[in-house]
Amino acid sequence: MANFRTVNRRIVTHNLNIEVVRGDGYIWFDGAEIPSIHVHPVTTPTETVIQLAQAEIDSFKGED
Repeated sequence: MANFRTVNRRIVTHNLNIEVVRGDGYIWFDGAEIPSIHVHPVTTPTETVIQLAQAEIDSFKGED
């Protein structure tokens, strides 16, 4: 199960006020217009959620 406290400590938000939030079958980004990621946070490991979230944030900022 992904630990979202750890996820939010480890992501680099590029000075944006973003929080990664667990949804029902997805994660979403509070504080930015970044699209949700469809994953199952209950069974997705923390490290995987960190990687997915960081990739979305980097893409949003144009750093992919």
